[in-house]
Amino acid sequence: MLFHKPHISLQGYFMSEATEENQSQIFKKAIETENVQFTFFYQWLKSNMPPTFFENISHEHLSLIAHNLMGFHLQEYFSQILLKNSAIVLCIDSPNADLQVLRYFRAYGIRVYRTFISKHPLPLQKHQKLYLRVSILYFTTVMAPPEQHPSSLLNNLFEKLQKKYPDLSFQEFEEVMGSISPHFLRIHSPKRLVLALEMYFRAKTRDHCQYETWFEKKWQKEEGPSMRIVLAWRNAPKHNFLYLLAQLIHRHQLVMRRVNASYVNPFSKQNILIMSLGLHGSNGKPVWEVADVTDFLRELVLLKFFPDLGLIGTTFVQKNLIRGNLGVFLKCATTFIHQILVHLDSYQYAHQKIEQAICRHPLLTLKICELFEFRFHPEKHSRRLYLASRKDFLKELGLLDTGNEDNDIFHRNVLKQGLNFVEHTLKTNFYRNNKTAISFRLDPRYLNHVPFDRTKVFPELPYAIFFIKGMHYFGFHIRFKDLSRGGLRTVFPSNYEQMEIESKGIFLECYNLARTQNNKNKD
Repeated sequence: MLFHKPHISLQGYFMSEATEENQSQIFKKAIETENVQFTFFYQWLKSNMPPTFFENISHEHLSLIAHNLMGFHLQEYFSQILLKNSAIVLCIDSPNADLQVLRYFRAYGIRVYRTFISKHPLPLQKHQKLYLRVSILYFTTVMAPPEQHPSSLLNNLFEKLQKKYPDLSFQEFEEVMGSISPHFLRIHSPKRLVLALEMYFRAKTRDHCQYETWFEKKWQKEEGPSMRIVLAWRNAPKHNFLYLLAQLIHRHQLVMRRVNASYVNPFSKQNILIMSLGLHGSNGKPVWEVADVTDFLRELVLLKFFPDLGLIGTTFVQKNLIRGNLGVFLKCATTFIHQILVHLDSYQYAHQKIEQAICRHPLLTLKICELFEFRFHPEKHSRRLYLASRKDFLKELGLLDTGNEDNDIFHRNVLKQGLNFVEHTLKTNFYRNNKTAISFRLDPRYLNHVPFDRTKVFPELPYAIFFIKGMHYFGFHIRFKDLSRGGLRTVFPSNYEQMEIESKGIFLECYNLARTQNNKNKD
């Protein structure tokens, strides 16, 4: 048997020893550098974060944050720390910081969202003042056991609630409290807890958002939010809800200082969201100096019912060309216009193409929104301004010429019907402070201004036309007399294709049913 003797290089041996010694020195120096950096950022957090931050963060989590700050500049100043049922996000404070944070957690049900901002800029950029923003998120968990709360707190809350709800039993009260997280109870005073529970009991029998708001006049002294909202909402979605709320708040130039939520019966068909919001102006000023609070609240109560405005949202609302509420108005208007113009050509005047036409001419569409406000806005309504704006709209519409006659006719028809929709609306609930759907009563003479022979499709003018649009539905009420008998017809499509087919003829079907009922019952 032949053995080969291995060849050993003494030069390589001494080089490897030198390399190992060198690496040991590098490793030792790296640990020393890391210790210095960790100590620096840990002390910086201790001296620069507000006192409330340390009430909501553990020592272990504080160490994690300090470690992440060491390489913060290498992560584009955005760092996520993912934990079990929670997350910590570090970013630079900015007006859209909430959107940057929450877009990564759109699929989560978030029950706690707290943000804390450093007192002084981060010591990373010499020429830029970058303030650290730490966001803490807690997620909803699956089928957690009922929570145990101090009996003294329960008895105190129950006594106060019984004064307003004398029929409330202690057993029912305990079941509700068992679904509320201890964190939600811990951070709220008994007075605010009673208010939150009142909103809950109101939401049990109502679909629209139950809320109370108040301003904090001493916000500067307390360094907290200048406006607070306590709300309860039945069947509010968990997926994407807080992100949509953050978008709404950002559009009104506000920021979320505090968000705390708890779901009662979260996995049932009658789940109720209880939420406490603390808001402040994105420029550091109080809410009432930055935003139109009334308009903000009107948009807030529609968030569940009109979560996605589609092309209208991306074209107008997200670019701040119009307010979110007017985006809802345009969504309703396009649905009604489609129901009328579909009788010209069901393919050319499909709902999607009508939305595209509305977005194709933004200046004329903005005029339609302006006309609607001049007619119905509680404070801006003006007959004089409406007539002047209407005249300008018709003049600009007449000058519409892209060189493609068929396209111009199509766009003119859609935009003209938008004007007619505003012109013939008699009343609307659009400017009510709380609602679950948008409704319009229209003058039936609207049908005299359609771009086809009305008598072939709608032989008689009705007495009244009502149009309603909500979360997953739209409908009409048509009658031919002041008092008319009739019924309710509801169409539940089994799939999207059937919905597309059925939705084209809802207005016509309702018209024909009402007309038949009127001719059949002459008494």
